[in-house]
Amino acid sequence: MSRVKILVIIALYAMIMMPLQAQEWQTVSKFEFEMWGGLGVPLGGYHRGDSKTGASVGMSLRYNFSEIPVDCGVYVALNSARRDFKRYSGDGDYYQNNRTGSFGIEGNYNFGQGLKVNPYAGLCLGVGVNDVVGDRHVLSSGTTMSIMPRLGVELFHHLRVGAYCQLTRRGYNNAGLMIGIVVGGRPRK
Repeated sequence: MSRVKILVIIALYAMIMMPLQAQEWQTVSKFEFEMWGGLGVPLGGYHRGDSKTGASVGMSLRYNFSEIPVDCGVYVALNSARRDFKRYSGDGDYYQNNRTGSFGIEGNYNFGQGLKVNPYAGLCLGVGVNDVVGDRHVLSSGTTMSIMPRLGVELFHHLRVGAYCQLTRRGYNNAGLMIGIVVGGRPRK
């Protein structure tokens, strides 16, 4: 994905998020920790490979601001963009798993902070370390920028269900669904 497209996506995301106001929210405890896992699929084509489901895992530590329904923190994640390839010479098929380990900062806007149903929209920005696992049909690796917008809902202060889209580089971009467990961030009494 070109840098211009990435900048356009970030600008559109920022313009959408600026006018949003929470209808109702409460002050919550200052820190929360989340661990998540999920399934994702590669975005876009890559050397005629067939897209397959891959795994996504991660965790984050966030600080909740007391005056506004916003949190920010740090995250670490591992996402995969798995593809199957047909052998053009010889017998059988083989696969390649393009993994991205990323770490960086994140921020979320909570539309119902402190409520039992809390929709959120967030953005993770960081460094992505790309690596190939599997039969290695196309060798590629390196370090890139990682952008991961996320949308979802936090239920009963502990369960997060959401969708993400990780943009890092061609062959490694993916999107998927995730489920997370949150510790902390409960409403203050």
